Amino acid sequence: MGSLVGHIGEETPTYEVLSKTSEYEIRRYGPRLEVCTSMEEGVDEGAPFRRLAGYIGVLSKPQNESKTAQKPETIAMTAPVVMKPKPEPIAMTAPVVMEAGKDSALMSFILPSKYTLETAPKPTNPKVFLRKVEGKIERCLYQLP
Repeated sequence: MGSLVGHIGEETPTYEVLSKTSEYEIRRYGPRLEVCTSMEEGVDEGAPFRRLAGYIGVLSKPQNESKTAQKPETIAMTAPVVMKPKPEPIAMTAPVVMEAGKDSALMSFILPSKYTLETAPKPTNPKVFLRKVEGKIERCLYQLP
């Protein structure tokens, strides 16, 4: 089970609340599409975030190939942040997903629900890839003031 933190001004994945406390909720999320990159040890900690931000077009011209347009497509950010560190905690940035991968930790952005694997723009950076995540249960921490 991972932890979720995020401001709910952006699109969020659909979920069902399974239980609730004064500090968090346990939620069942449906399937979602993510854009991911590895978090290599010993490499600039901001590099994975910049690669993903580059894909959606936050810090630069979008680094993707639209399947419907003749130019790269800017993609809206979503929330919440999903974190699942490899063996140790990883600092949060919003909105991202962090998860232990086969050989390294992963950082991911959840894509808006209008995209599928077939319609999402193709990443042009070879270190960035798309993946479908099946539904899962997550702990959602309430945003602290």
